[in-house]
Amino acid sequence: MLNSAGEQLIFGPFELRSASGELLKDGLNLKLAPQPFRVLLMLVSRPGELVPREEIREALWSDGTTVEFDQSLNFCIRQIRAVLLDDARGPKYIETLSKRGYRFIAPVTRVGQHERDATGVEPAQQTTPVA
Repeated sequence: MLNSAGEQLIFGPFELRSASGELLKDGLNLKLAPQPFRVLLMLVSRPGELVPREEIREALWSDGTTVEFDQSLNFCIRQIRAVLLDDARGPKYIETLSKRGYRFIAPVTRVGQHERDATGVEPAQQTTPVA
């Protein structure tokens, strides 16, 4: 399931903003097409877990769209790795489990969606380290 609650996921120098579809590095917005962004969001939302290829297919191409899934997913992963400066042979972020799926291997910090109290003041930002 894709995360759309508006939280921010921080890993290394990167920040993934699920609600706005932005990926930032050291505060600068990076360009990542919508499908690679959604794949990255799936992976970062579940650090340390295997995200099966079939689950990614169902989440991104479940509307009956006819695509060459393997080529499309491989393209998405290549785009993500290029933006993150990650290398499949010595990954810092995305580990490939051949013919099974992918695993996000870097530590992730979740920053919850900000809510304002009755005075309109935001509560202190909370972070939760994740595996």
